[in-house]
Amino acid sequence: MSIKVSVVVPVHNTGKTVMDGLASFREQTLPRRDFEVIWVDDGSTDDTPDLIASEIAAEENFHLLRTEHSGWPGRPRNIGMDTARGAYVHFVDDDDRLAPEALERLYARAEETGADIVCGRMAGHGRTVARVLYTKPMTAGNLRRDTVLLSSMTVHKLFRRDFLTAHGIRFPEGRVRLEDHLFMLRAYLLAEKVATVHDYTCYHWMRRDDGNHISFGRIDPEEYLGSVRKIIRMVRDHVEPGPLRNKLISHWYAGKVLGQVQGKKYLSQPPGYREELFEAVHSLVADCVPPEVDAKLPAKQRVVSALVRHGRRGPLETYAALEAGTTHEPRLEGLQWRGGTLVARISTRLVHTGSRGRTTPVLFSRAGDRYRWQLPPSIAGLPGVAEAADFTDEMRRASVTGQLKHRDEATELLLPTTQRAADFPAGDGDRPRPSLLDRLLRRRPRGADAPDAVPSGEQLYGVGFEAEFTIDPATADPGRPLSGVWDAYVRLDCCGWTTARRLGALRASGVDRERMPAFTGRGPSFVNPYWTKDHGNLSLSVDGSFDPLNRAVRDVSRITVTPEGDELAVGVPLTIAPLDTRVPVTVRLERDGGDPLFLDGEIVPPDGPGIPALTFRVPAHEADGPCELHLERGDRSGRLGLRLARLPGTGRWCVTR
Repeated sequence: MSIKVSVVVPVHNTGKTVMDGLASFREQTLPRRDFEVIWVDDGSTDDTPDLIASEIAAEENFHLLRTEHSGWPGRPRNIGMDTARGAYVHFVDDDDRLAPEALERLYARAEETGADIVCGRMAGHGRTVARVLYTKPMTAGNLRRDTVLLSSMTVHKLFRRDFLTAHGIRFPEGRVRLEDHLFMLRAYLLAEKVATVHDYTCYHWMRRDDGNHISFGRIDPEEYLGSVRKIIRMVRDHVEPGPLRNKLISHWYAGKVLGQVQGKKYLSQPPGYREELFEAVHSLVADCVPPEVDAKLPAKQRVVSALVRHGRRGPLETYAALEAGTTHEPRLEGLQWRGGTLVARISTRLVHTGSRGRTTPVLFSRAGDRYRWQLPPSIAGLPGVAEAADFTDEMRRASVTGQLKHRDEATELLLPTTQRAADFPAGDGDRPRPSLLDRLLRRRPRGADAPDAVPSGEQLYGVGFEAEFTIDPATADPGRPLSGVWDAYVRLDCCGWTTARRLGALRASGVDRERMPAFTGRGPSFVNPYWTKDHGNLSLSVDGSFDPLNRAVRDVSRITVTPEGDELAVGVPLTIAPLDTRVPVTVRLERDGGDPLFLDGEIVPPDGPGIPALTFRVPAHEADGPCELHLERGDRSGRLGLRLARLPGTGRWCVTR
């Protein structure tokens, strides 16, 4: 029997949460005969191995190995690799789970592309996962060309086993920080092809709240940065001097080195630990990071690097306090359905958040066509800081992106977005507006004349963006329709700040009137944009209850009930998105003291100007007494909050709340 995929799961004191992964393996659509699962218990002291053993005793191709405690997942993963029989190996952590079609899709993608590594789309539950890597398909990626691969350095991927064996790619054993980065960097550098499964969430990466996970404790500076030194050494060994080497080094320098001495997390540590951490970072920079790497850093990290190279902790901590709490503040300016897609117009600006939640703009000085952060003189006057704080070029690469996150499954989708930069004078209470900055970012060709009316001297400005993103419920999950509940975010990548904020709580006054449900796409799907109860943020329910149509009946006086022979023709105008086609529905009349009456109905476009309407006909003799109106379609239903009744003493029929 030929095994296609071996799943390797290192285990240590996981307890009952190991059952989540086990259940997901049982649900795989890849036939059981085609894959095996190897749990390698790293000397658990609880009942985890016994729990696994009892569960898999009668399971085909499920195995449990036990080894002495090594303290880290590297050794059990290596043991699993050595035991594996599959053509491919997939690593899964003991508290994570796979989606049902994960192994089938990953294996098919590997066979189709001949890739050495296949990265499946991930969902982070309390974790930050790569997003940009999965915006489009990749069939023959290579790290030397596709540095976007650096955004996904976890080992939760499919690897061709012969590829790992031929190159001797193994995990460092024992207590080694960033062991997954050491493994993945070598694998990426040696792989001929890397492919992705971009249109299906394969892996659910969980963060448990028990406080025991090795990734979340305080780092030992020498131990942690020692692993970064190994990573930089590996880059130097495999990549020639030049822009690519500097780009690769800058990735770990920004995220794993400078990230340790920034913001609230750093400032919250005891002074003695901050001193130890700063000295370790300063030593690594002096030994391993040449100054030319700084040009590859985002602007925020360039300032931090200049302060670290200066060698004094005081100015660095002043800057850390200054930039702590920096985020962006998105405001929903408009929400409109256009041709079956939902279009959101937003503005956002970079802000500091104070202790009481009050926000103030991040300020920049403008001299000619250059923008610089407004930093205190005690920082700005230090060597290299003023040059590092020039963010004009950085703004050309800044991006605002609409984003959806599935409420239950945590899949994150990046949405088609257009943007333009905007600025506003310091002290101006207005939102960002189109500005000189926007013209600068639509950069003139070299040698062209400077823009007109560029002010001389310096002025202080806040900076932000205006953007528009679209949600197509029929294709947003790439090429597939949405389902379930999705929360809307705005993601800003600017000068080293990468932040996704919920959208909707801050919104223009007219947006409430613009928000309306829609029938759209194939089927069609029923899509309801709504405000969450806790904070009033924007979310979308797709193919949920029809109850939101209650709110779509905005003017009861426009409802018509027309006697036509023995029937009543009912028309209920609905404030919903424009319709392209008729939508057949079932109208259920709940009669006082009687059985419900089920009637054929339609939601139809208007004949001319106007809005769609629910239309149905009722046999007059069946509508004796007040009847509550409900709507059904397939397995969905909803209460319209309307009653059909005869007006006493008039013989006329009407619909009321």
